Amino acid sequence: MDDDLLTTPVRPGAGLGDVALDERLRLFAWATGPERRRYLWVLRVFDRARQAYEVRLTTARIADALTALADDDPAVPDVPDLVNTLDALVDWGVLDRSQEAGRVASIAEYRRRASVYQLTELGFLAYHAVERVVSARPDDAQLKAIALGSILEDLATLADANLAGDAVKVHRLLDRLHGVLTDLAERAARFHLAIGELARAEDARPETFVRHKDLLLDHLRHFHAELTRYGPLIGAAVAQVRATGEERLIELAAEAEPAPFATPQERLARWREHWAGLVAWFVGGPDQPATIDRLDARTTAAIADLAALLRQVTEARRSGVSREAQLRELAAWCWAVPTDGDAAALWSVASGIRSARHVAVSHDDPDAVRADRSWWDTPPVAVSTTLREHGKRPSPGRPAPLADDRAARELGRRRQVAARAAEAEAAGRLANDGLGERVLDDGEVRLLLRLLDRALQTRTVTSGRVHATGSAAGLRLRLRPDPAGCRVRTVHGVLLLPDVALELERAPVGAVAHRAGTGGAREVGP
Repeated sequence: MDDDLLTTPVRPGAGLGDVALDERLRLFAWATGPERRRYLWVLRVFDRARQAYEVRLTTARIADALTALADDDPAVPDVPDLVNTLDALVDWGVLDRSQEAGRVASIAEYRRRASVYQLTELGFLAYHAVERVVSARPDDAQLKAIALGSILEDLATLADANLAGDAVKVHRLLDRLHGVLTDLAERAARFHLAIGELARAEDARPETFVRHKDLLLDHLRHFHAELTRYGPLIGAAVAQVRATGEERLIELAAEAEPAPFATPQERLARWREHWAGLVAWFVGGPDQPATIDRLDARTTAAIADLAALLRQVTEARRSGVSREAQLRELAAWCWAVPTDGDAAALWSVASGIRSARHVAVSHDDPDAVRADRSWWDTPPVAVSTTLREHGKRPSPGRPAPLADDRAARELGRRRQVAARAAEAEAAGRLANDGLGERVLDDGEVRLLLRLLDRALQTRTVTSGRVHATGSAAGLRLRLRPDPAGCRVRTVHGVLLLPDVALELERAPVGAVAHRAGTGGAREVGP
């Protein structure tokens, strides 16, 4: 069964946080405890009182109602501690407790006022959900084909009401269409779920299926015929209603909505969702087929599945020996043999557990095992699970997706551009202002140390005197002998260079030859 046969998708816990979700689930705590039957009958008292438009009940009123129910139904359990039972339901959020102080004649009566209880809105929904599960009949699932005719009639009337601007009639028709469509979807989902459970051959009972086969097949064929008949007509009727103005239709329905606690925007959103669900059911969208078409296809598949199962059951009954009888006979044979080994051998032969499976798999190294050796003496070959169970060689699978490193590369590029810009600014300051007596910042110090490193890597000795030159970032640093030495002031302290002096100048473009491995330049001073 398709998951989207219902008019609206199921969104468990939509809009609820973890705390709110836990509070909602606590509403069902009474249904799983050891006193669940007692809680169920107490809530049934509240439900029967609600049907008589009696909302608030006192403890005495609840006790009297339980006594009356016990007289009619012996299955009603005793509730010896009714107050604690009601307080537990209050703690779970199923009941609300207040004090009845409206009918007292004195201060003493006011102080002795009794507690009154009533179902909360969420408590009633939780009780109703449990009651539906308790009273449900799984074998009562059916398809409601008659609803298609009523949907077609209501759509034709809805188009006229929309043109006439009758808000009350538009609201009544849309509300009825939503209820009929929801009921149709739920019945279809339940019925096809029951068909799916029946069609499982391992769980199907031939007696049950043969007894219901004609009724099921006739029911499915009739529903399929009605779908084929009414589907195009309902689609045309929906198009006719849409031609009269969808927004006007939704506004009219929201205008007549008797919801005092809903804002106009909420009413518009509710009816827009109802209408969109109806359109999705019978018309569909550009990228999604109509739900009625999927229901038609699933019904056709259910007919084919039941026909195949009927053929299987008929052949089994014609042969006179069912699978169950065969297994019982085999079990009797295994029980009658003298030893456990004989029983295992008999079962293996009957079930084919040790049947030969021939696969063309060789050793990784063909020369490791001689071809004339017996299979009993050769080491086993590893056989993959896919080849052993499905007869297919294992595939390497889908290649792993390439990692998207565009963001990392873009970040690295930006950092590189920023570093080059900072180095260029430092080089410009060193070229314009020189070293002098000023204090060099971090960028200038890094560039100066880089120039010194390259210059020292290319130093040469000529006539007993050391000469060195290094270039970087468009600057050239020259070291020349000087007994006075050199002092460079930086933000981290003073850099002392004894016996040499530093000369900075702009390096001409193309004048420096790069050397592989060091990235420096080599010049021989005069």
